[in-house]
Amino acid sequence: MKLTQKRWIFLSWIAFFLVLSFVLPNVASASEANGLSESIDTNFAFSPALLVDILSSYGEAGRAYYITQRWTFDLYYPLVYGVPISLSLNRLIIQPKNRRIAWIGMIASSFDYIENIIFTIAALTFPNSTIIWVTMGVVVSIAKWCALGGGFLLVIGLSLRQLFFRK
Repeated sequence: MKLTQKRWIFLSWIAFFLVLSFVLPNVASASEANGLSESIDTNFAFSPALLVDILSSYGEAGRAYYITQRWTFDLYYPLVYGVPISLSLNRLIIQPKNRRIAWIGMIASSFDYIENIIFTIAALTFPNSTIIWVTMGVVVSIAKWCALGGGFLLVIGLSLRQLFFRK
């Protein structure tokens, strides 16, 4: 069976929605059960002071669990959202010269991995985490959310354009 680009796109979106619907709620429940009442990764913009407060609220066991989560679940999750965005944009963007924009999904994923590294260092070195690590984490987190939101908006906008204005 030969998988076409359309099938890969379809399968990647199915994987995204399955993880979003079934895996992510279980991960959130396990996080809450392990003392992670507020998630660092789901904040769009927050101050370094808030990050320090969140890490403090986790406690030692919670920080250890947070690090484990970053290097298990969060190893594949950035690909679960980055791949369908990039594949869809690659198909939806008509002008070949503009196809570099399709990388936005993978750029968001890359920022997510960088964020994981930085926040892991911050959690490992807590309470001695330097303001530089914490601030870099906040900046990378904002970049991740901007790229991710931009990618989703582009997919939706270009899909609607193709749906309603197809020649």
